[in-house]
Amino acid sequence: PLIQEPLVAYLALPAEFAQAAASAPSGDGPSLAAIDHSIVQMNPYIVAVGSIISRKNYVILCRAMQAPELRHLKLLIIGERGHGTDSVERTIRDAELVGRVKILGRITDQQLVRVMRSARALVFPSIYEGFGLPILEAFHLGLPVCLAKSSSFPEVAANAAVYFDPQSEDDIVSAILEILRPDRAHTLSKAGRLRLERFSWIECARIHARAYTEASVRASG
Repeated sequence: PLIQEPLVAYLALPAEFAQAAASAPSGDGPSLAAIDHSIVQMNPYIVAVGSIISRKNYVILCRAMQAPELRHLKLLIIGERGHGTDSVERTIRDAELVGRVKILGRITDQQLVRVMRSARALVFPSIYEGFGLPILEAFHLGLPVCLAKSSSFPEVAANAAVYFDPQSEDDIVSAILEILRPDRAHTLSKAGRLRLERFSWIECARIHARAYTEASVRASG
């Protein structure tokens, strides 16, 4: 709904479009009861969101979770199981993180909001990312974010995040510890909400609609 309703309004699409998009199936995933159980079982936890593929860098994030300083903390990984899943699951077993790191797989938007609302922070360790929509979702929920200092992340989040070297386990640990400090978390939560004001689905729809119109005019001669 956060995405579909502004697009429907601006592009004057039928109301059925938003309803159909909101109710579209999201595949076989855990039930809402299972999600709620995971939230209670894994608390306190940080969350990582994105398809489980190699460039998401979850293996190094899992290794960082071995640090004694993070032994009180758990990690939930949310995303479509991809070609990196076997490596992540093997790392979880080899590092004896079973019970502290859990892969939820693909879940619905409603479930994602529930998980993120109860998390201590979003950690995004990707080596490369075109944009990083979960960052804006975290900003919307007031969740502090901890990001790899790579790709588009600094441009998207600016000073509303803690950054780390995605190739360094020690740097990831330090960044997570920083973002868990109550004063830092509060400051970043406020900064994230302010940063979110620079992004608007209505503005996004307006830019795309203008681009399509201009392209159509040029194509027609």
